Amino acid sequence: MAISPNVKARAGDFMARGLTQIRVKGMSVQPSSYKPLSLKPVELEVLRLKRAKIDITVTEDHDESRLLGILEFHGRVFTLTRKSGNCDVGEVVDELAEDFVDRYGKEGLRILCTSPNRGECETIVSNAREFYDYLHAIKNRGGITSVIEHV
Repeated sequence: MAISPNVKARAGDFMARGLTQIRVKGMSVQPSSYKPLSLKPVELEVLRLKRAKIDITVTEDHDESRLLGILEFHGRVFTLTRKSGNCDVGEVVDELAEDFVDRYGKEGLRILCTSPNRGECETIVSNAREFYDYLHAIKNRGGITSVIEHV
C-alpha cells in the first residue's frame, strides 16, 4: 500500500484525524463508437469512450464503505456515490483531488456539488482520459493512504 507523500505533513493530532485507505477495486469502460478492422473474424477498434464505471472501497479506521464512480468522457463529469457504509464522499473526492495535484502538479478535478447527506459528489475533471489513467494507477499500486480530519 503506497502512502501519499504528504501524509506525514498532514498527520498531526490523531485524536481528530483518522487513517483512510482508498482503493480502486474494479474499472470498466463503455465505448461510444467503433471502427471495423476486419469482418472475418469481426474486430472493432474503439474510437471514442463514453463512460467508465469505477468500484472504490474506502476504509476509515476499520469501517469500510463501497463507492461507485461514473466518469463521463464526453462531459468531463465524475460522479462518486456511496453504495454502502458511511464515509463522507466529499472528503474522499478532496483526497483524490489532493493526491492528483501531488502526483501531476496540476488540478485534476473540482467539486461542483455534494448531496446533503454527503453520500454523493459531482465533480468536473480537467481531462477525463487523464483522470481515468490516474484511477488506473491507483488500482495498480494498491490504493492511496491518507489522513482525513474528522469534523
